[in-house]
Amino acid sequence: MPNEELPREFIVRMFPLPAPLFPGVRLPFHVFEPRYRELLGDTLDADGHIGIPFVRPGPPGRFGPDIAPIFGVGEVTGYKTADDGTSDIEVLGRFRVRLVEEIPSDTLYRRARVVRMDEVLPTPVEEALLVTQLRDQLSSLLRAGISKSAQTWMQGLFDPASGLPVMGAEFLVNIVSTLIIGDPSVRQAILEESSVLERSRHLGHILTTLSEELGG
Repeated sequence: MPNEELPREFIVRMFPLPAPLFPGVRLPFHVFEPRYRELLGDTLDADGHIGIPFVRPGPPGRFGPDIAPIFGVGEVTGYKTADDGTSDIEVLGRFRVRLVEEIPSDTLYRRARVVRMDEVLPTPVEEALLVTQLRDQLSSLLRAGISKSAQTWMQGLFDPASGLPVMGAEFLVNIVSTLIIGDPSVRQAILEESSVLERSRHLGHILTTLSEELGG
């Protein structure tokens, strides 16, 4: 179901994980627990959407491990089920939501009422500055000696002729946050920023610090 056909407020099935999901980013993972096998089956029979709330440190609540109030909702874009009933799936992040309330469920998995969040996009001038700053910060990381595997995908983010990101500024911020920032709590804090521009500023501060640390 396309995003525009979803109501602004809706109930989503949840697969809590120790890492956040950003819009536009693909997340592969393995499904083996009975509750999440049930979730996958119900999702594939319905609209294909799964909420991926970040599991926060701390004591569990009424429904299980504590989850962040802002999280990504993704769509199952691929899956392969083995003979033993386990599955390897891929979820593509579609949009962010804000938790309204977690609701009692007659299923093994958790569900919640959420409100879809509108993305506040940068103006063309802000976007141009954002892209330039991130490109310069990533170049500094490359010079500082980041791993070869990271160098490969980082260089593929920009068109070599124009220097522009191949997938747009919002995706650039989201994918770099996912692949560069090691601490999932920090990634969650970036995800919760109010706009793409604020997300970029938060990310940029971390990239600058990381580059300084690598450069000694």
